Amino acid sequence: MPGDRVITLRWEKDELEKHYNSYLAERSADNGATWASINSRPIVFVSSNEANKDAFFYEDSVAQNNMDYKYRIKGMSSFGSYGPTSDPAIGQAKNGPAEGITISLIATVTTDNKIALDWVIPTEAQAKISYFRVLRAPDIDKPYVAISANLPATQGYFNDPSPGAANYYIIEATDIHNHPHRSIAMVGQPNDATPPQPPPAPVCTCDSVGNVRIHWARSPSNDVMGYRIFRGNIASTEEMQQITPNWIRDTFYRTTVDMNTLSENTYYRVRATDYRENISVFSAPCTAARPDVIPPAPPVIASYKILGQNIEFLFTASNSQDVVKYRFLRRLKDYLDWEVLTQIPANSIIKPYTDSTANISYRYEYCLVAVDEVNRYGASPIVEVKPYDNMVRGPILNLVGVFPGLQPNTPPKAVGLGWDYANANNPDLMGFQIMRGVAGNPMINLHFMPLGLAQASDFGFPIPIPGQFAFVDTDAADFRTLIAKGMVAPFSQSPTGFAITPGATGVGVIYGVYAKYTDGAMSEIATVVLSW
Repeated sequence: MPGDRVITLRWEKDELEKHYNSYLAERSADNGATWASINSRPIVFVSSNEANKDAFFYEDSVAQNNMDYKYRIKGMSSFGSYGPTSDPAIGQAKNGPAEGITISLIATVTTDNKIALDWVIPTEAQAKISYFRVLRAPDIDKPYVAISANLPATQGYFNDPSPGAANYYIIEATDIHNHPHRSIAMVGQPNDATPPQPPPAPVCTCDSVGNVRIHWARSPSNDVMGYRIFRGNIASTEEMQQITPNWIRDTFYRTTVDMNTLSENTYYRVRATDYRENISVFSAPCTAARPDVIPPAPPVIASYKILGQNIEFLFTASNSQDVVKYRFLRRLKDYLDWEVLTQIPANSIIKPYTDSTANISYRYEYCLVAVDEVNRYGASPIVEVKPYDNMVRGPILNLVGVFPGLQPNTPPKAVGLGWDYANANNPDLMGFQIMRGVAGNPMINLHFMPLGLAQASDFGFPIPIPGQFAFVDTDAADFRTLIAKGMVAPFSQSPTGFAITPGATGVGVIYGVYAKYTDGAMSEIATVVLSW
């Protein structure tokens, strides 16, 4: 690392301290042809400087600047033996910065609204300068960029042909040793009576104790110096009062509001100000809602009506004006967790609600909760309800009877019954009871079919039986008995069975099917009449 007739050597410690307790530094002024030690005694480092804890440093004085010197290092162990020599490193000492170079800068606005820069330096420093450059930035803490070529050391002026709305200038002098010297930054602004554009609408929030945070995006104008914040209890600009003591550079602001007031909201607007103290119009407002610390008044479950497995509820609304919705909750009695049955808009709470998902085997607790715009809630008293079990379950659907086509006046050998059942997945369903009787006489139980056996594919019936479940009656002997005792009915043969025709004789048989459950419940009986 170069200095003025000084070269500082640096090498990493790594794990060297495990092997060496001192070092020998050597220098070559003839590109490595010969080497000479630059320390008469081994170099020993004793330092508590945290900045140097990862490396060793050694400073070597040299006879002249701008000349290449080679260096190498080797370590000595505690036994007095040297380790291997490092690879060589090349260094040059450099001339230090020239002294006495100070720059005084003045920026003025010209008649054509440009910026004229004039600077002076001590007369004795002029011979130490190689050239000048003019640097400019849009703000004092933004990066400075050169806006001129290298200017002669004798020049002391420069006109900025295209200044911005706000300009910070620095004159940089480079001395004969190539070191930079800078003036103090000077601001230059063209005359401007045009206010900047306002920033976009801010965003603001208010917590439960009245702390308000406001933040916004910057104004699109490039000459904005800062912003002023305004507050009002209504959004109108006429009611806005400035709450910042002056302009602020940041794009966020924190303040507090009184929570002991009937006003639910406070409103904030922002105005931008430029470097000429021109101030923009107001931004669009933001709304900071004071948190509602009072929950809404509880609603009431006014009444309920048990309609078998269904329960119909009527509600009385909360009398709080800030309710936005209601949640109707249900849980099993003595359980902790609630489930939300439905969410009801505030304007629909007068309509009845029917719970059709309650299980007749359980007792339930219900609660209606009113929720306001900040999610505070008031809950009704809990109502306990047990659905009524009339022991009647869902009906048999689409019951049909089919039999193979036969010769006229010949009784069928078998009858196929097919049907559907919507509650087939109910875990308490045992199966189906089949009943039969001659038309006009009472039916009697014929056969009980367990749930797993009521499949048409189990019977090998000669024609398809439609439906989810099926049963085949193959009791031919009973059919003959029924025919002998049967009533007379007209009939005729058709391609798929028999149709009633005047003047023919036959017999009518009625079949019935109903579902049976383990708790004694059953479905209503579905019937179908067949004639042959």
